[in-house]
Amino acid sequence: MTQNDSSYSHILIGGDFNYHEIDWTTWTTSKLADHHSQTFLDICRDVYLFQQVSEPTQVRHGQKEKLLDLILTSDDQMVHGIEHLLGLGISYHLCPLMGIYVYTPTVMDKKPKQRYHKGKYKEMTVHLAAQNWAEPNECIGILIIFMNIFEDAIDWFIPTSKPPKERRKKLWVNREALAMQKKKHTAWKQYK
Repeated sequence: MTQNDSSYSHILIGGDFNYHEIDWTTWTTSKLADHHSQTFLDICRDVYLFQQVSEPTQVRHGQKEKLLDLILTSDDQMVHGIEHLLGLGISYHLCPLMGIYVYTPTVMDKKPKQRYHKGKYKEMTVHLAAQNWAEPNECIGILIIFMNIFEDAIDWFIPTSKPPKERRKKLWVNREALAMQKKKHTAWKQYK
């Protein structure tokens, strides 16, 4: 994963990372700058990940509680209501339970739609009245003929809309970015 990877709009990574030397409240490590925990912190900062777990996840009797199990997200509002449940089996790790806000892209329906409010219903009525409805004697045959004639009448007398043009929204434009942009413009107006 790189800083410029735009193939994902939202990222959630969770698991047992075993970085007990990292203090997640200050985003610092007790190890030297070349230690793998510092490298991990640097990567998290570089790709703008948020660490969501604030309580210790490993609890052993007689030992210091440790925060080892992490939930990293690309959006600080993506995860909510984290609870810690007892570990599975004989594990000393607590199991995080959380709610996730799932974001789905807006799908544009590119098919044209009937605009019934603009239909030519008088002409349609005349067309349907001119049809020979007495041919088949069985119900299914009449229904099939009616459906075919009616679908043709809809195609002829009900206009369709043009499919909407697809607008590509830039991935970085989210609610937070728009709020910051508005704040910047307000500050600029005050400065002038």
